[in-house]
Amino acid sequence: MGLGLTASPALAACRVAPAQDVAAAKTVARSAALAALARLKTAYAERYTGVRYSVTVAQSRVQGNVASVTSQASINVIDRASGRPEHYTYRAVIHLARFGCSWRAVSYDF
Repeated sequence: MGLGLTASPALAACRVAPAQDVAAAKTVARSAALAALARLKTAYAERYTGVRYSVTVAQSRVQGNVASVTSQASINVIDRASGRPEHYTYRAVIHLARFGCSWRAVSYDF
């Protein structure tokens, strides 16, 4: 796993160690990816059943008040028409920005 650490004035003001800041960015990114997949589950419901998904965080880079986290989403479904199981894997980069002492996802690259 790659860690990019760059201290920022906001980080110092929040009294967070760089490693804790990276961990927080990863947690927010993973939560944002899971929320996006939950929204997609509704869209998949017409064609698929048994939709299951998971997210793995691979890399993160924090530079001051912005961060990017690379993740992989695995999706398992059963095609309603054929009854066959299908598996999909997607890579995404989740971009975050610091708001106060916390991170928020601001965009995604799929």
